[in-house]
Amino acid sequence: MGAGIGLALTGDYRVCAQSSSFIFAFLRLGLAPDLGIAWTLPRLIGYRAARDLLFRGRTVTAEEALQLGLADKVVPDDDLAEAAKELACELAEGPTLALGATKTLLRRGAELDLERFLDYEVLAQSMLVGTEDHREAVNAHKGRRAPKFRGR
Repeated sequence: MGAGIGLALTGDYRVCAQSSSFIFAFLRLGLAPDLGIAWTLPRLIGYRAARDLLFRGRTVTAEEALQLGLADKVVPDDDLAEAAKELACELAEGPTLALGATKTLLRRGAELDLERFLDYEVLAQSMLVGTEDHREAVNAHKGRRAPKFRGR
């Protein structure tokens, strides 16, 4: 509710317990959304769904959050901490520079026309091609093994 949702929306992933619920109660309190919610929410779930949640202030269950795109995964309540940790470890063990560049490209892609976006894509690739992670991935591919990035 409120600021907690605003913080959750800034994350790359949202793993929720089955008992989780979301409520955008700003209008019920005579307030407008804050913490960038009116910016992040429509980008995450689309304008129509964001308008509905913000205007009506209704409670959204974890399963509906998954359907809307507010949640990426719903797990049993007792499994929440482990599921979140597993996802975090998976991402941390990957090629973190490439992951960061991909995150930036995804955001820039929503802002730029294709020609300008492709310039950013070339820049990202040129910065990544000489990294230790890229060399490891190429060597792993040649050796028919899984890459061992710095995080592993």
